[in-house]
Amino acid sequence: MTSYIHLLGKTKKEIIQEMGNECNHHPAPVWTYQLKRSWLGRKRVLVLYFSEELVEHFEIRYSWK
Repeated sequence: MTSYIHLLGKTKKEIIQEMGNECNHHPAPVWTYQLKRSWLGRKRVLVLYFSEELVEHFEIRYSWK
């Protein structure tokens, strides 16, 4: 699995340059990126949490929605 630790401390502008915008609302403190979708519909999503416009922490969530 890919590590996303290198995203910590990056600005929103840097995240957009690396990951794209994916319809994230720029002022929002939480952004999401769909990483993968299985043929059954299970999604793997990267969730970025910002504090003062910098990535403070992240998590990977799995969802069937």
